[in-house]
Amino acid sequence: MISGYLVGPRPAGADIGVTRNEVITRTFSVKRVTYEGNEFPYQEISPLLGCRFFTTGGRLFNGDTIFIDDEGLLVEDQDFCWKTSEMKYCLAGKGLLLGSNHMGESITPKTPLLDFALMIDKAGKPEPGDLQEPGFTFYSLDDADQVFRVD
Repeated sequence: MISGYLVGPRPAGADIGVTRNEVITRTFSVKRVTYEGNEFPYQEISPLLGCRFFTTGGRLFNGDTIFIDDEGLLVEDQDFCWKTSEMKYCLAGKGLLLGSNHMGESITPKTPLLDFALMIDKAGKPEPGDLQEPGFTFYSLDDADQVFRVD
């Protein structure tokens, strides 16, 4: 069995508090979700996030990966966004944190649930400037070496 952490808006009527499987704050919740298998299948991610397509929205220092709605920025009147202290812009919609092993398979995150909840420094209804405008940037192969340099 593996676990992940689902970030979303605070459930209506839910009391603020911390349990082993959930952290509920004034504006958001982080809930442990589990899958009875040895890898979290990609078919289970879209329904959890409430979307058609998903993508990676970020990666933590320890390799844990945040999955988000790939079309979250395109949702009319998006009512929830969130970010960690390391992010410049908010992520639109719910998020799912999963770990990964050396083969790239999904595993339980290395980050404890409470630690992840404490990393979230902004959550709630988006304000002007919170969300980045959707767009694409293209680089030539000559420029890619400079843009994606890893030191």
